[in-house]
Amino acid sequence: MKQQKCTYYLAVLTVIIGMMLLLVSPASAGPATVLATGSTNCSNVCLSFTVNGLTTSYNGPITGSIHYIVTATSTTNGSKITLEGDVPFNNGDTTVSFCLPWISGGVPLTDNYNVTGTAELTTSDNQDITVTIDFGSSNVLACGPPPNGKTFSMSNSMEGDLANIRPGDWISGGYSFKFTSSSHAATSYTVTTSVTLPVYCPDGGGPGGNIFIPLGTQTFSIAAGDTRWHRTGDQNSILAWEGAVQAPDLCSGNRMRNQIGATFTATVSQDPHVDFVNWRFHYRDPAAKGKPNTNCTDATDPNRNRADVCGASWSQTFRDP
Repeated sequence: MKQQKCTYYLAVLTVIIGMMLLLVSPASAGPATVLATGSTNCSNVCLSFTVNGLTTSYNGPITGSIHYIVTATSTTNGSKITLEGDVPFNNGDTTVSFCLPWISGGVPLTDNYNVTGTAELTTSDNQDITVTIDFGSSNVLACGPPPNGKTFSMSNSMEGDLANIRPGDWISGGYSFKFTSSSHAATSYTVTTSVTLPVYCPDGGGPGGNIFIPLGTQTFSIAAGDTRWHRTGDQNSILAWEGAVQAPDLCSGNRMRNQIGATFTATVSQDPHVDFVNWRFHYRDPAAKGKPNTNCTDATDPNRNRADVCGASWSQTFRDP
């Protein structure tokens, strides 16, 4: 009888110990994986890292850190601009995205570059994974000097107080122009344009700087007597937006603020020179206005055509002398 009781208690104890081992055994997890993507323009670089497989071990949470190195190499003289830093990760599937200026203060690049990058994940359970950052088609930057012509700038504050600009916000810029006289001859009009949005740091974290939005170079064939707005007069049309960037982090993660508006800069030339031209521009950060974070140049974004998202007012008109 005593032997039967001992056998019974031993069996029960074995079951209890087995259940306890199940409760404290390490969670099953394979090796971590890293997806690293990026996009670039002449002003900044945006990176996105997704880490899968950081779970929990017997000794507690598995954590990790990504060390990234991004390099823009000049195609003319081989000089390099390098951005390097670390991003921490916690348990679970984690994605972090952020943007950085190529040059402190938001100064745009002035050469042509090839962009490459790597990211190395190191974890508390001794995993070490190195991957190449995929920049897609944006790995080639053409940021050289604009074509010959005259340059002018104009500033305006159509968007009012943008008090809550965050890293990763899409900020779009665009313009329209028209020739002033219906008696002009035909001409080719080449324009290189940009919008610069200065920001400061109301909550600290840095001096702020400039968010630079390159709008590219285009040549327009203007017919004789044409006085239409080009590319369009519709402030909400996708044709009214020539470029967009994601805001870099100029305030160490804190919000950025703009109260003085933006500056539009254009370098233009007519071949042949035939007439005066009226210019206007606009800019938009939908997220800073409490709207969805939207790239106003992206036709696939379902919010792009909403007037309250991308319908930014035009500035006052400026005459190209």
